[in-house]
Amino acid sequence: MSEKRPRSGIAEVAAAAGVSRTTVSMVLNGKGRISEETRERVKRAAQDLNYRPNLRAQRLRSGRSRTVAIYNPVQTSLPRDTQLDFALELSLPVAQACLARGYSLLLIPPLTSSDQVAQFDIDGVIVMDPAENDPYCAAFKAHGAAVVTIGRAPGAVADAVVERRYGGADVMLAHLVECGARRIVVITTDEAYALRTEMLRFLDEQRLPAGTSVRVERVPAAEGERGGYRVARALLDGPAADRPDAFYAPLSTFAVGVLTAAREHGVRIPEDLRIAANFNGHHTMGSDPPMTALDLKLPQMAAVASKLLLDLLDGGGRRTASAPVPEVIPRASTVGDRGLAVRNDRASAKAARIAG
Repeated sequence: MSEKRPRSGIAEVAAAAGVSRTTVSMVLNGKGRISEETRERVKRAAQDLNYRPNLRAQRLRSGRSRTVAIYNPVQTSLPRDTQLDFALELSLPVAQACLARGYSLLLIPPLTSSDQVAQFDIDGVIVMDPAENDPYCAAFKAHGAAVVTIGRAPGAVADAVVERRYGGADVMLAHLVECGARRIVVITTDEAYALRTEMLRFLDEQRLPAGTSVRVERVPAAEGERGGYRVARALLDGPAADRPDAFYAPLSTFAVGVLTAAREHGVRIPEDLRIAANFNGHHTMGSDPPMTALDLKLPQMAAVASKLLLDLLDGGGRRTASAPVPEVIPRASTVGDRGLAVRNDRASAKAARIAG
């Protein structure tokens, strides 16, 4: 068995390549105007001598941790399986981007105080769905981290923003109207997260078809299913002429509560009541009936956010970028089993025409 060669230091690499230690450092960090021939010579010497940079020493010299984080303050309001789905879809593309550019990734769980931010040694952070005047964004910035937010909230401190336009509200409300809904109730969080801001902005700026009304109900995120149930039960118990024919609850736990209330009330879904949510996770796919949701394109959104952040940290980049446009995933809760079959037949026919 061959013995493992001991690691050499930067001085030995410089001597073997016939260059200065500074040149070795610049080559191995991809910096400086150095000829390709010299770069190759340095890299061969480093490989032959089994040289590996001391990351701790590099970070001490640069004053940077080469670590970025993802923070999602709404996550505890989601069921555990949905938390995992959401976290994986969002974090894996960021982790891949970090690996390619020499950074590590840290997932920060929801915090109870902005003072806790001080314990994280990070260069930058992606904050998903910040709140109005978000104290965590301000704390991350105060501790020297670059801040990129997914979604824009008034007063939230950010170096760059991934703009989500209306957060999917335009897409889903158009779908509900197409399905025949005319008395729509939107259940949003009581907390002023960016998603709520974006949705309310859509309702302020855009006109829905004549004869369509939208009522907004606000529920604390922590109430989850209980909050959705409470709102739906109260409205379904009201006068028949005022009863909603659709609920749109971007937080899937709210939507599950609506579904429970509808069942108890004997309401037919989707004939009498249509129900839709945002995130396409276990709660929406596994409900009875399966619930219409949005493909938020989280992996693509995460890739956009990570590029913004890493470009900022490496000395360049833009200050805004657009998130991909969400797409409706129609299911029985809004189109029924028959409507879903028709849509699938149309999609198959369209695919066949394209293939032909």
